[in-house]
Amino acid sequence: MALLSVSDTLSYDLSTRVSDGGADDFIKLAEVLHQYTKVVPTGAEDYIRQQSQTQDLDITTQLNNGVRFLDLRIMYEYTDKNPDWYSLHFMESESPALKYFTEIKQWMDAHPSEIVVMWVSKHGSQCSTGFEQYPNTPVNVKQAYWQKISDLFTGIIADFSVTKLNETMIADLISRNHRAIFYVSDYDEFTNKSNLAMDGCQVDNWLGPSVDTELDAKNWEITSFTNAYSTKKADKSQNKFFLMSLATGVPGLQMALAAKLRFLPDRSDEADVLKCAGAFAIPGLSWCPPTLLDIAQLENYYKQITLEQTIQSALSAKQLSSAMGFPNAIYINAVDVDGTIRSGTKVMWGKERDNSTSLTAAAPYAYSETAYAYSDTLILYNVLLGCENKPALAAQCSVLKKTYEARRAIHPATYWTNERLGRLESWP
Repeated sequence: MALLSVSDTLSYDLSTRVSDGGADDFIKLAEVLHQYTKVVPTGAEDYIRQQSQTQDLDITTQLNNGVRFLDLRIMYEYTDKNPDWYSLHFMESESPALKYFTEIKQWMDAHPSEIVVMWVSKHGSQCSTGFEQYPNTPVNVKQAYWQKISDLFTGIIADFSVTKLNETMIADLISRNHRAIFYVSDYDEFTNKSNLAMDGCQVDNWLGPSVDTELDAKNWEITSFTNAYSTKKADKSQNKFFLMSLATGVPGLQMALAAKLRFLPDRSDEADVLKCAGAFAIPGLSWCPPTLLDIAQLENYYKQITLEQTIQSALSAKQLSSAMGFPNAIYINAVDVDGTIRSGTKVMWGKERDNSTSLTAAAPYAYSETAYAYSDTLILYNVLLGCENKPALAAQCSVLKKTYEARRAIHPATYWTNERLGRLESWP
């Protein structure tokens, strides 16, 4: 099956304080920034936060909108007077991480037939261990925190001494109440080889090209989706979880020039804007995306192409094994309400970027909140998987298929041309 996931699940609630582990290769610098960060909402710290935020929906709303694989990044803030674990994406979260775990547990208690898969790491590294995974964090501190997490999920956490994921049906997971499934990186040290978690190394995590090489990204996605069925089959034999990222990287030039345009407007000019735009290599783009969510919504405009191509391949195939398909989960940025991904030009926390004169006076912001039916597309694919070669379920499957095709029609793949903001109908 394919699960709806998001990248950096908890980044909607970042503070303006740099995490001790925020800069992967510059631990001492991160420590200094962590200690001397000041809350200046219009200053540099807020700018960095905006370059780190990948989501806008809170964790309960994400779950309500169909998210079932959570990418949970945590870090022990060891230089604090009272150290604790926080979520992070360069900046640390507003609240300690246990608050978000508690919200997940509360949601699962209220939805007793739902399964949620959670991957716990510092920064999405499956197999890093020791201080490489969690800098300056003693083993006893890691294991004490895992005890808090596993205690919190008592009664619904999967026990892998009983359950083997590659051999267990979903109905059996629910009947056993093995509904909270954890993959934990630094597994040996963090969990002390607990039966209540899977080793994060079992996540087969595929990372593709960035939005600044969109033609390469599209070709990689098509190849990956074309081979997804066989990849899942191979991973299943090794009890692995096939995870694919559609949350791509950011050109370094964008961060530098967006900062210059914001903080040094007197020293900036149109050449800086065009140089920043040029880093994305999208024909006609003449705008410098100022935040990570702006970039996420731009990349989602192009991600919908291959997502839609994949579901259409599956719908028309006689056998799903010969069609394009989805991995066990895809994680992506800018997940919106109704289980969509936003591709429009209005950033999710409210700022409209489109001042184009190419749209009509009657509807100047016609594509502000345009979004694609991400969740319903993956659910429809799961319906096709579950119904294949099951003639006894033909009537029920027909109803389900029509239901999700109708839901997808509310937020179809939508293309338009706005060169300035990088949306093109006939490219790549």
